[in-house]
Order: sequence, then structure tokens, then C-alpha cells
Amino acid sequence: MTQTPKLLGQGRYANTTNNTVYTVPASTTAQFTSIRVANTTATAVTCRIFIVPSGGTADQTTAIVYDFNIPANDYHEFIEKPVILEAAGTLQFRNSTSSALTITASGLQYA
Repeated sequence: MTQTPKLLGQGRYANTTNNTVYTVPASTTAQFTSIRVANTTATAVTCRIFIVPSGGTADQTTAIVYDFNIPANDYHEFIEKPVILEAAGTLQFRNSTSSALTITASGLQYA
């Protein structure tokens, strides 16, 4: 099994709905080692982060972060231990203010 370190996803979204940051490719497993959210505005903003297995839904049952407050012009690192996601699973993200937060996820892909 080969492992490839990589940027798994990054985004800044102009809406306040759930957005797919990353989808695990077929026949692959992903290991998130870093999920960082940066607030580049002068106002505090909340965010939600979901690790959604294939066929699942981004809701309270798949949330790893729910309505977490990111202070103005600050960031937060959310991974303390690696998080694993199987093929076709998704990392999804939502912010409470359009175009306020940037999410960056990195880790390993195993194929």
C-alpha cells in the first residue's frame, strides 16, 4: 500500500451552506493530519466541520466541529490525532459568514 502526503483540500466559500472540501478517491483511504481554519475578517465567525462516510450526511452525527467560534484575524488547528476516512467519504465545511474563513486540510492518501 502506497502512502502519499498531500494537500487534501482547501477552500474559502461564498455561502453559508455545507461545502465539500475533499472526497476520498475510489480504492483509497485518507488520513487527515491537519485541519486548520483561518478567519481573515475583523469579526468572529463560527464554523462546522464534518467527516462524512460514503452514503452519509453532514449533520450532528458526523460533526467533528460544531459552531466553533474563530476570533477575528485568527485561526484554529482542529486535529489532535489523525482522522481516517474511507473511499467516497467527504470532508465538508460550513461557515456562518460568506467568504470569511479558509479551511486547509492535509494528510496522507493510501492506495
